[in-house]
Amino acid sequence: MADKDAKTPFDPKLGVGARVVAKAQAQGVILRAMGDAVAFAPPLVIEAGEIAEMLARFRRALDEAHGELVAAGAMSK
Repeated sequence: MADKDAKTPFDPKLGVGARVVAKAQAQGVILRAMGDAVAFAPPLVIEAGEIAEMLARFRRALDEAHGELVAAGAMSK
């Protein structure tokens, strides 16, 4: 959301979901963009440590995408 309090979505032209997916793929996490939302589909046999690693990589991807959006003036810190 561009503004969580007002529940304002991002401008679709920004491609936020696709941007996050691209950053996640660069971190080795495969996701699916659904507008501004992303979907995970880990294997059913995933271990707790693998989930932690997946989420750590996803966090890095979110941080990178957030940095780009802040730099573009699309959102605040």
